[in-house]
Amino acid sequence: GLSTLSPAGSSRGKDRGKSRKSIFGTAPARCSTPGETTTPCRTPGKGGAERLSWEEQQSSPVPSPPTSLSAIIRTPKCYHISSVNENAAKRLCRRYSQKLIQHTACQLLRTYPAATRIDSTNPNPLLFWLHGIQLVALNYQTDDLPMQLNTSLFEANGGCGYVLKPAVLWDRNCLNYQQFCPMERDVEKMSPAVYSFTVS
Repeated sequence: GLSTLSPAGSSRGKDRGKSRKSIFGTAPARCSTPGETTTPCRTPGKGGAERLSWEEQQSSPVPSPPTSLSAIIRTPKCYHISSVNENAAKRLCRRYSQKLIQHTACQLLRTYPAATRIDSTNPNPLLFWLHGIQLVALNYQTDDLPMQLNTSLFEANGGCGYVLKPAVLWDRNCLNYQQFCPMERDVEKMSPAVYSFTVS
């Protein structure tokens, strides 16, 4: 029959709850009530190892975690990656062009085709690349113009899948760093390269 135990009340749930750790560290273990002397806690574990009391743990030099969750959000880890669909990425490009370039200078960002593309077409990846977005996922089953642009870009480095971004998107010593705006047609202090081809 069906078990009447809740997931938290089962032995499996209790074991799972014990193994979970807070991102802010472990909470102080209760070893004594107010007025009693504090004694080292003995908790079951590997070999019955003895754990120090909360006061003794505080005397050891341990780096303190950030005081608030907003502080953690403001200082993301370099290995964290955000993933947004193409519509959200386009909004970011339009509204926060410069901030997006600054973000992708030190953080990974991934974008992928919208779910409304039921015919497996692809968005133009050029807009996302110009804003420094490193990972632009495409529908490889459709050989359209965006897919051809992707193939031609990544042929430049032997087809290994990695091409260094232009210095204007990440190099602080670059003349136009934090001045380059991908949404503008005319870029100051830069002249376009003009190529002419003769097909015979």
